[in-house]
Formats: sequence, C-alpha cells, structure tokens
Amino acid sequence: MDSVSFFNPYLEANRLKKKSRSSYIRILPRGIMHDGAAGLIKDVCDSEPRMFYRDRQYLLSKEMTWPSLDIARSKDYDHMRMKFHIYDAVETLMFTDSIENLPFQYRHFVIPSGTVIRMFGRTEDGEKICVNVFGQEQYFYCECVDGKSLKATINNLMLTGEVKMSCSFVIEPADKLSLYGYNANTVVNLFKVSFGNFYVSQRIGKILQNEGFVVYEIDVDVLTRFFVDNGFLSFGWYNVKKYIPQDMGKGSNLEVEINCHVSDLVSLEDVNWPLYGCWSFDIECLGQNGNFPDAENLGDIVIQISVISFDTEGDRDERHLFTLGTCEKIDGVHIYEFASEFELLLGFFIFLRIESPEFITGYNINNFDLKYLCIRMDKIYHYDIGCFSKLKNGKIGISVPHDQYRKGFLQAQTKVFTSGVLYLDMYPVYSSKITAQNYKLDTIAKICLQQEKEQLSYKEIPKKFISGPSGRAVVGKYCLQDSVLVVRLFKQINYHYEVVEVARLAHVTARCVVFEGQQKKIFPCILTEAKRRNMILPSMVSSHNRQGIGYKGATVLEPKTGYYALPTVVFDFQSLYPSIMMAHNLCYSTLVLDERQIAGLSESDILTVKLGDETHRFVKPCVRESVLGSLLKDWLAKRREVKAEMQNCSDPMMKLLLDKKQLALKTTCNSVYGVTGAAHGLLPCVAIAASVTCLGREMLCSTVDYVNSKMQSEQFFCEEFGLTSSDFTGDLEVEVIYGDTDSIFMSVRNMVNQSLRRIAPMIAKHITDRLFKSPIKLEFEKILCPLILICKKRYIGRQDDSLLIFKGVDLVRKTSCDFVKGVVKDIVDLLFFDEEVQTAAVEFSHMTQTQLREQGVPVGIHKILRRLCEAREELFQNRADVRHLMLSSVLSKEMAAYKQPNLAHLSVIRRLAQRKEEIPNVGDRIMYVLIAPSIGNKQTHNYELAEDPNYVIEHKIPIHAEKYFDQIIKAVTNAISPIFPKTDIKKEKLLLYLLPMKVYLDETFSAIAEVM
Repeated sequence: MDSVSFFNPYLEANRLKKKSRSSYIRILPRGIMHDGAAGLIKDVCDSEPRMFYRDRQYLLSKEMTWPSLDIARSKDYDHMRMKFHIYDAVETLMFTDSIENLPFQYRHFVIPSGTVIRMFGRTEDGEKICVNVFGQEQYFYCECVDGKSLKATINNLMLTGEVKMSCSFVIEPADKLSLYGYNANTVVNLFKVSFGNFYVSQRIGKILQNEGFVVYEIDVDVLTRFFVDNGFLSFGWYNVKKYIPQDMGKGSNLEVEINCHVSDLVSLEDVNWPLYGCWSFDIECLGQNGNFPDAENLGDIVIQISVISFDTEGDRDERHLFTLGTCEKIDGVHIYEFASEFELLLGFFIFLRIESPEFITGYNINNFDLKYLCIRMDKIYHYDIGCFSKLKNGKIGISVPHDQYRKGFLQAQTKVFTSGVLYLDMYPVYSSKITAQNYKLDTIAKICLQQEKEQLSYKEIPKKFISGPSGRAVVGKYCLQDSVLVVRLFKQINYHYEVVEVARLAHVTARCVVFEGQQKKIFPCILTEAKRRNMILPSMVSSHNRQGIGYKGATVLEPKTGYYALPTVVFDFQSLYPSIMMAHNLCYSTLVLDERQIAGLSESDILTVKLGDETHRFVKPCVRESVLGSLLKDWLAKRREVKAEMQNCSDPMMKLLLDKKQLALKTTCNSVYGVTGAAHGLLPCVAIAASVTCLGREMLCSTVDYVNSKMQSEQFFCEEFGLTSSDFTGDLEVEVIYGDTDSIFMSVRNMVNQSLRRIAPMIAKHITDRLFKSPIKLEFEKILCPLILICKKRYIGRQDDSLLIFKGVDLVRKTSCDFVKGVVKDIVDLLFFDEEVQTAAVEFSHMTQTQLREQGVPVGIHKILRRLCEAREELFQNRADVRHLMLSSVLSKEMAAYKQPNLAHLSVIRRLAQRKEEIPNVGDRIMYVLIAPSIGNKQTHNYELAEDPNYVIEHKIPIHAEKYFDQIIKAVTNAISPIFPKTDIKKEKLLLYLLPMKVYLDETFSAIAEVM
C-alpha cells in the first residue's frame, strides 16, 4: 500500500493534498538575534529546516532519527498467529489504483473501491502495531416491491454521479422485525443492501430515504458494524489467527503493520492494559501587537512548546522543550532550539510522528493549543500535517460542529482528530467533575493537587523571552510547569480508564466517548440487543416524533415552606427512570402503534398511560420483554457483580478498573431515558419519554397519599415497625412537606430521634412493597433537622448534627462572591447551631405585625442583626478584601455572538483588551468587582461598574459598598425567608427596617470637613 491508499471522505474535501514547499516563510522574534530587541523578522527562506540539540545541528525530515530518543527495531513475528491490544480504530477507503503493494488475497475487497478498518494498538511485546482489516461489509435495509427495481435504482444513482464513487454491492431478501412499534410479523418486501464501500452505502441510503423509500439502519457507521456484528471489543486484546505483514508500501508510520480478514480476528476478554505512551503538552505564544494571540495573524507566533512524555502506568517522566532561539540549560529537560516558528512547529510534529504517543493530554488543548498549531501550519505555512499521525495519509485537525440543537444530548463541542491518537483534555474533564469559582489551571491545581503555579504574568512573558537565553529558560520553566501539573491531574482522576470502560460497554471507540453525546453510545447497545432478537432499527425522518416534540416534565410538589425544627426524613427513588422503564416494560419494541397488532390480546396484557388528551399503550412482558428493559437489567446486574468483585479485590489497579467499570454502567443506565427524549436524536420516541415522566408523577403522588392517609397513627408505627409508646414524645404528626422528581421529604413530630433513624429504612421498604412494582425501590437517604424549606428546589438542612446540606441557595452559587457567601453562612450557622437563635426563629416566624411592633424581635434574632451590621461596616469603610468581593460569569460563546452586549463580564473583557492584557477563552469564568460610581451618579448599571479585580487592587479603587450590601440583604432574605413573620411588609424591607440606621459619609464630605 502506498501513502495515498487510504482516504476518509468525512475528514477531507478531496483527495488532493497540500504540497510541502522547498521554501518557507521564516518568522522569528528580533530578540532572539539581538537580546532585548522588539519586533519580528519576516522573510522567505530557501535553506532546509533544521534544529539544534546540545550544540549539534540536525536537518528536519519526516524520516530523521530523533537525537534524544532510542527507538528499538521491531522483531520478526510468526505469520500464523499474533496477540495484540487495540485502543483505537478508524474507517478508511482504498481504491484500485493503490493496490500495487497489497497482497493478492485482499485485492478483490477494494476493487473498484472498498472499506479497510485500521486498528491501532500494541503487541504482546509492547511494539506499536497497525492492523488493516479487510472484508467488513457496510449495509442497510430497504423496503421495496422487488429486488430488481431496487438494484436498477441504485445502479442509476451510481451512474448519474450523485454518489461520485462506485463499488460492488449485493441485494438479498431479509426476514426481520422492526424495533419501532409492537408487531408480531416481519417487515414485508424487505431487502438487505450490502456494500464494500461504507461511504457509498451511507450516501445511497440517504438518497433512497429522501426519495421516499423506507430504510433501516442507514445511520449505523461501519465501525459500529465491525464491533457489533462480530462481537468485537473497541478496546481490548485480540488474537489474529492468520495475517500477512505489510513490509512494502506501508500505510502507517508504525513499527509493525499487518493485513488480515475480519474472520481472522478473535476478541479476548482480558481487561488488563499494555503500557501506552502519553504526552502532556502546552504552548506559549507571542502576540505581535501585545494583544492576546490569534492563530490566523501572521505575527502572532508560537515561541515555545513543552512536552512531558509518560506512560499510562509507571514513573517514566521525560521532559522536552521546543524553543525559538538559544536557551539556557534546564535540569532534566531536553531542549531543542529553532531559528524560526515554522521550523519549531515542523520539529514538534516530526517528534509527534517518531515518538507516536497513544494518548495526548493538556489543559484546554482542544480549544486553544492544538487548534493554534493546526491553524498556523494550515493557514500561515500551508503545510499538510496529516502525515505526522499514525497514518502516512492521515489527518490531524479540529472541528467545531455546527449544531442548531444545543440542548441535551446534542451539545456541540470542539472535536479533535488525529489518526490513532486519543485526546483527553483535562479542562473539560475537571470542569464537569468538580465545582470551582473558575477553572483556570492554577485554581484546579490548588483544589486538587494542593499546589500553586509559579506565576509569570502574561505581560512579562514577551519581555523575558526576548531578553536572552536566561529569560527564555524562565519562560521555558513556566511552560513546562503547566504540562507537569496536567500529568498529575491526569493520573489523579484516571479519566482514561473511565472512558475506556464506557467504550467497551457501548461498542464504540474511546474517541466517540470523549467527543460524542450519550445517544451515540446508547444507540449501538440498542442495535446489539435488537440484532440478537432479529430486529432492525428504522432510520428516522422528520415526523411527528421530531416536530413539536414535547411533554410534561417531572413533577415537583408544591413545598410547604417554613422553618422546621423537627426531623425531616428524605427518601429517594433508586435509579428512578431506568427502574420505571423496566417495571412497566416501556420500549420502542413494546409500544403499540397499530391496534390491529394487539387484536388477540386481553386488556390485562396491555399497559395504558394517559397523558391529558393522549394515550400511550405498551404490551406487558408476558407478551414481549422490552429491548430497553433487557439492556437495563443486564447492565444493573453487571454493576452489582462488579461492585461485589470490588469488595474482594486487593489489587489497587484492578480495583480502579472495576470502579470505572461500575461507574460506566451507572452512567449508561441513566442515559437511556434521555435518548428517547432527544427530539432530534437517532431514535427519539416521545411516547416513551412522556410515559416515564407520567408514571413518575403517579408514583410521587401515590406515595404522598399513602403517607398522609395511612401513616398517621402511633398504632400504625407500632404494628408495622415494632415501636412502643416509649418511642413517642407526644401526639404523632407525619406529613409530606415536599416532593422533587425522585425525592420525598417527610416531617415527623413527636417521635424519638433514635427510633426514627432506626425505622427510616424500614419505612422506605414498607412503601416500596405496598405501592411499587419491582425493580422500583424507595430508599432512605438522610434525616435533616432543622430544615429551612425556602421554595421549590431550594432548602438548607442539617444532617448528622454537623453537616449542612445546601440546595439552590446563594451560598453555593458560583455567581455569588465569597463575602456574601460568608455572611450568609454565618447567619445560617446561627440558625442551625445556636439554640437561642433556633428558639427565637420559631417564635419570630409566628409573630404578627402588631406583636412585632409592640414587642420587637425575640432576643436571639439580634445575633443575626449584629452580623449584618458588621458586614455593613466592612463594606462602607472599605475594609472588605477585594478578593472576597469578586463576582463571576462564564464566557459561554464568542463575544460577537452575544445579543446583549451590556453584560458585566463582557465589559471587563473589553477593558482588558483596551489595556492589552490577556483575554479569557470561551468557557472561562470571568471574575469582576463592582467599583464605586462617580460622585453624584448613583444609578449606574452593573456593566459600567464591572472591573478586573487585579486592576482594582493595583490602583486601590473603592468598591460599590451599597450594591454589595444590597446583595447581602437579598441573599440573607432568600436563605432564611421562612423564619420571617407573615406581614404586609416585603421581607427585604423588613430586614432593613430591623437594622439600626447609620449614615456613611463619602469622600466629598471628608473634603468639605477638611476645608472647614
């Protein structure tokens, strides 16, 4: 196979590649030629690109020997059998004009064109391998009156040029059931259409669908076919029974490359990993005009790249720095010096090809670092870098899918692709898994590693870099520390193990797990179970299932707001939506779409779900067990087995793998419901999604009715749970005060706390046994005492005498500043841990307006008022720490995409740009402080007052005390509103009215006083 034998139409617009040029644009900072000199040198260079390593010069070429690496030669293998492990696979095409070096046994698969699956991995001996797999068919199903007319239609489509490619295909009758809708009969006039070329298959299928043919499974990609049809693992060990080495004309850049037929592969169950190589990298750039660098600006160059090379296990830690200009030695670091940016970038990509890591990580590399490098090589230097991937004719690039449906499972994100490399960016990983005020690397390192970065300001980097070799070493150390921190984050969270377990479970590649939504992972699982039952999946078109899809969401019972100084038991439904789907047999395959199909069944065999004017009906398990139910049962059973295995596992690594596996199973189970409700997904079904939420509402309401009607007497608790009169302290009162989707809050008055805690799990089991079908299960979660129930989805409660649980209050919102949170926390602590304040709060909540006017507030409330006065003093006397007054908002999209430009965080970014300071990236949380307005201008908007905190501290700008104190009053009122008496006065005004009045003079009055 030659270097042009593989082609992916999804990744390239055409088969023509950019040509590498003998001359190139040379861009370099003037400061690397003359220490301290500003500006850039730009010219055209005809000499060969080169680099310098330890005072020796090396010409840069794709086939060069890298000076700091010791690459071992590959060994000879027995051609009859080999064991290898794969971590990635890609689909490619091969054409007749590229078969010169292909063994004769495989040529007929690619004439005139055909699919070749490329699998990447390691042999048992740890060598990198590429396995070329031939013979995988791509197919779909189509309804047509007869096969001859269907064949004529497809031939005509190929001849007319709509497909722009030809290949062999076969049409044969098929006997299959449709997954969508209960039916006892197979699909009539059904044909299976098989192609040797996956691209042609998909194009023909789409065209037939657009022309009105009923088609099935045209959206199933060839890799899914490969894994599902053959029972192969997308990550794991294989035996290949027979193969032929590709010694001449390799299509890959790896030591070992072999060819085999799909039937020669045997998937193995061994879950152990070989040792895979990883990179953590970071880049430093230089903005020509002092602005934040833009990759498409000629003068905004990359000046350094750091790379830490390590393994998925073990302590290997090899450090590399690519730099423009000479650089002083840094202990333990290989330093490669270059005369221009193009040579630096070329050297980096050659190094990528030679060392060939399987995993690459970094911090925000998807949105910035890798994107920047790709744009520079493409737009500025017009150099194709695909050849530096695992394939000689591969691809390295990024894309941001245009996705008009930006909700739920179809959330668009930057996708990164390099043939045979998995990118695991730690920025989105940690952003989704932990809560922080911002997600800068320094912040995450402090939280997760208890380590702080050595700071080098954005403005200092250019000065240091052009100052000389020692300055470039300072910048190099700063660049390297980011990569080092990411390695530690990578090893701490072990996200790669989690990704792989999902990939294995879902029959998809690890790349799909990282960059695609949940439905892309659930769809192959449904396909697998459907295949086992001789069912096929319809390819959905715009219909009633997609247009105007909508249904009533989960129920939230109106809360009985108040301050509860008595125990409140919280119950949760275990895996609510999956358990509803299993208990009631809800599925595509059980949904009744045609009443004629159930003519012979009795009503007892049918579940009827009424939703307003609509009715959905499903056959029960005695008629047909649902596909989704079977999947969920299998996954939950496997999860129980894995968790049991974890208990008996002593090997730390195996225990980690098992934990990631059970987490993958849990996540997958919880995603099934969402797939049915994804309006523009692969297999939407509003009937299922709406029925699940409807049944969930009924369960919640039936629980409330049962508690409020049956569980109201001491006799009931004595008979059912073995209590005695000594377990009660007065007349028993039990009441459901709140219900939220899958949670129920039940207050209990006059029962001994220890007795209530002992029987709480028994209560959950009792309700489960009385009301619900297996596997629906109500579980005891916690007891809160006291509890402030503020409104829907907002409450504060104390658990286990010391732990405070916050839900939806300002104290835990990212947008609130630390100062406000601190004041609210102090006041909440008083309510939950000070008995005098608790007693006063109960009394205060029952007072009338008249009593309040005549008697004043209870004594304990004065502690709350005193804390508010202290906060007011700190603000108005400018004693509050500015760092504790920072507010924040996320830059969720490019600034130009905002319809409302007058937002505080956008105003801060504009101020930073005007001062030529570092500009945040999309996805960053922007910090700002509200500063005092000019004298006499009290009605200034927040966006006019927002300023960068560092600028405020540096220039000692006073803050807007009045706005911050308003925030405190609102936050405190929201958090403790249930303790306020019911009066005609608004609660915020009442709280201000209770505070002692005080006048604070601004600087104008101070100036007048000095004059007088």
